[in-house]
Amino acid sequence: MDSTKAQDITRHIFKDEDKGCEYIKNLALSDSVEVLTKIIPALINEAEEKKNVNDAGYFSWLNDIYRKIVIEKLMNAEHLWTIYCDNTGYPYVVDNDIVVLYDYANHLKVEERLKKYGFSISFGVEDGQGIMSEVGHMYRNGIKNIRFIDGRDNMLTISREEIATYDMFFKDEYVTNPALQNALISFFQEFRKDKVDDNSPVLASKETDLKVALRNADLMVPCTKEEKDDSVSIAHPYVDITDKVEHKEGEQVLALPVFTDGIELDKCYFDKHENMLYTYMELLKSVKEIGASGIVINPLGVSYYVPLDIMKKIMAVMLSLLACTVLLAGCNTSSESNEEQSLKVYSFSGENEYISVSNGVIILDGKDEICYGGDLKVMSDDFANITTYSTTIYINGSEKETLLSNGVDDQTGETIDVSGNVGQISGDILRDSDADKLTDNLWFELKTTNLSGEENTYQVQLETTEITKEVKK
Repeated sequence: MDSTKAQDITRHIFKDEDKGCEYIKNLALSDSVEVLTKIIPALINEAEEKKNVNDAGYFSWLNDIYRKIVIEKLMNAEHLWTIYCDNTGYPYVVDNDIVVLYDYANHLKVEERLKKYGFSISFGVEDGQGIMSEVGHMYRNGIKNIRFIDGRDNMLTISREEIATYDMFFKDEYVTNPALQNALISFFQEFRKDKVDDNSPVLASKETDLKVALRNADLMVPCTKEEKDDSVSIAHPYVDITDKVEHKEGEQVLALPVFTDGIELDKCYFDKHENMLYTYMELLKSVKEIGASGIVINPLGVSYYVPLDIMKKIMAVMLSLLACTVLLAGCNTSSESNEEQSLKVYSFSGENEYISVSNGVIILDGKDEICYGGDLKVMSDDFANITTYSTTIYINGSEKETLLSNGVDDQTGETIDVSGNVGQISGDILRDSDADKLTDNLWFELKTTNLSGEENTYQVQLETTEITKEVKK
C-alpha cells in the first residue's frame, strides 16, 4: 500500500461517522488486511510513545471492530490458497498454525522460501466454505491458528475460535485425539522433508512428543461383534503391511488398525464395522492377545506403524519417568545395596457399568513404594448430583489392606465432579507378603453421597500387569 492510500484510510478512520467501517468493507482484501497489520499498529505505537493512554485504548477498540470486518471479508473471499506439505498431504504447520495465502501474486516466493528448508509444498485453492471446513480439521488436528499472508511482509494471525467454535463441527461425545494428530503431523512433516540440514535434535524432540501423545490417547479400534446366547465375541480386523515396512526375512507383518477419530476411521471402514475405544494399555494388551505384529495408526492418513516391541518400550519409558521419584529417593544408599534391589512396575485398570479406572501405576523398588491412582471416569448420569465422595484402592486378602484413600466433600452444598485424577501416595504402603497379591486381588472402591443424602458404593476389581516383566518378554 502506498503512502497516499494509507493517509486516505487514516482520514476515513478519523473523519467518518462510522469510524471508517463502511470504507474498510469496500477496500480490496489486501488493503483491508494492511489496516490491521500496519495502519492501526502504527497509530497505537504513536499514541503509546506520546503516553496517550486514551488514544491507544481507542485505536485498540477500533482494531477489534475492524478485525471482525476483515475476518468476514476473508471468509467471503472467492479464492484463498492453503499451503499443503506434499510429504504429509496435510496443510503445512508452523508452531501449531497453518498458513493461507490471500494474495497469490507472490506464491512462487513462498514456495522457494520453504524449499530452502527442505519442504515441498503445493497450494490448495479454497473459498470461505473450504476454509470453514479446514477449521473443523484444525480442531481435531490440534491446530490453533491460521496465518493469512500475502507472501511479502503482511501476516494476519486469526485463531480458529474467531472463525467457528468446536461445537459447530463436533458433538461432545465425538472422539478426537488432537494432541496425537498434531504430534503425527509435526513429526512426519519434519521426518519426510528433504535433508538440507541436521534436524536430528528437532526430530528427537518431536518423536518424544509423539510417544507421549500416543501413550495418553484413547484410540478407536474397528471390530465385529457376534452375539451367542448370553455372550458376545469380538474380533478385530488385521491389515497386512508386509510390503510397506521393514521386517525380518520371511516375516509377515499383520498390524491392528487404530484411529484417532471417526473421520480417519471412515476413510477405511465407512459403515462396515463397529468400533471400540481403547486406552494405550488396553491396546497393548489386545495386540499381544491376538498375536498382531503391532498397530498402524490412521492407515489412510498420516500413517504410523508401531511394532509390538516399540509399544512395550513406550510403555516402559513413560512409567520409568514415574519410577524416577522412587529411584532418586534411594540414591543415597550404596551401589551394592541398589544392585540387590529389583524395580517392579505394575499398571492397573478396570471398569464396570458405572465407573472406570485407567492409567494406574504401582512402583516397588525393594525399599519404598509409590502408588499413582490413575484416572477415574464415571459412565452414568447417577453421578450428576454428588456432594461427597471417597476413593480407595486396596488389596482384598484375608483382611482389607488400603494402599491409597482420598475423600472430597463440598461444604457449600454444590455438586462436584467425580471424574478425575485419583491421587498418589508414597512410602512404606505395602507389606512384603502382599506384593504377590497385586495381580489378582487389587480393588477400587468409590463411595458417594448425593444431594438427597443417598449413599452408594461402587467396587471394581482392577486388572494388574507387571510392566517390568512384560517388557522383558
